[in-house]
Amino acid sequence: HLNQPGIEDFRNTPIISLAREICQNSLDAKDVVNFAPVEVEFKLANIAKDAFPGHADYIRRLNACIAYQPNSPKTQAFFKRALQVVSEHQIPFLMISDYQTTGCRGVGIKDSDWYKLTHTVGSSDKPDGLGSFGIGKFAPYANSDLRTVFYSTRNIDNEIAFQGVSRLISHEWDKRVTRGTGYFGLTAKNEPLTEPAAIPEAF
Repeated sequence: HLNQPGIEDFRNTPIISLAREICQNSLDAKDVVNFAPVEVEFKLANIAKDAFPGHADYIRRLNACIAYQPNSPKTQAFFKRALQVVSEHQIPFLMISDYQTTGCRGVGIKDSDWYKLTHTVGSSDKPDGLGSFGIGKFAPYANSDLRTVFYSTRNIDNEIAFQGVSRLISHEWDKRVTRGTGYFGLTAKNEPLTEPAAIPEAF
């Protein structure tokens, strides 16, 4: 279903919510060993469609979503808009980076910060309610015409990871109905790419 909990929470104030949630997560992850202030950079960039990770497969998925809910005007409009965006020669991206933070730790470990950010629907164990990748992680999806976010980290444990996450709708694929969430990375267990050479150049 296109109206996913989490994403819908930010539909009315997408930009304000994005700035608040991103900055809060970065502040929560301040590297206490580093005395410099946390920096968060927001930058608009255009990426050639050939550099969009998994571009051809992504288009096939969008078409499968269109075919699966032919009688929903809202779904049809959303996915046709997504197809239009991803078919342009240059695809606009909002690139957000932070510095003087711990990075996203626990690559490859279940229930770690990295896992909560990329895999769980809503998970926060912080007593002050500030998050740690709870519901606030959905704010970027509310700002995306593609409902897609690419995550990358180089953390203080010297781990590197890159993964794409798309939160679309269930659709038929290979005669089975899929879940609505898909990943770009290692197919086995939906793991991230961890070798720098494997990470797409644009990212």
